[in-house]
Amino acid sequence: MVQLRLSWWRDRLNEQGDAWPVSEPVLSALKAWDGEHGRLVELVDGWEASVLAEDDGRADCEEFVSAQVSAYVALAEVLGVRDTSAVRATAEFLAGSRGDHRRAGAVPRPMRPLAVLAAMQRSVDREGGSRPVADMLAVIRAGLLGF
Repeated sequence: MVQLRLSWWRDRLNEQGDAWPVSEPVLSALKAWDGEHGRLVELVDGWEASVLAEDDGRADCEEFVSAQVSAYVALAEVLGVRDTSAVRATAEFLAGSRGDHRRAGAVPRPMRPLAVLAAMQRSVDREGGSRPVADMLAVIRAGLLGF
């Protein structure tokens, strides 16, 4: 059943936006991508690889991680971001590479929600207990400054 649904998404993303069903809200939102929605087919392929993986469907399979990063970079480019190096580094961090993504610089303003997600992930990954005030300030800083 999962493969049928993923196949449906792959087919829709390979079509022109004018042919999409009006009742699907995600596809309606993707019309704003001005024909660049085909770049998300890799994400569907990554989900399929993850679902069919021989390692009990772990979501961290290499193809899926690559697809997630590509999808974030595609979104950044659709939003007009020219230098996607910080977006790529932050997306790789969120997809499982736990290096210091902040060395790539600040995430551009249109992609600041990605920086917020990374700040939240760093708070989850940190050992040594909860620091609610520091974590909240880190999330606010990421939203304002992009790192």
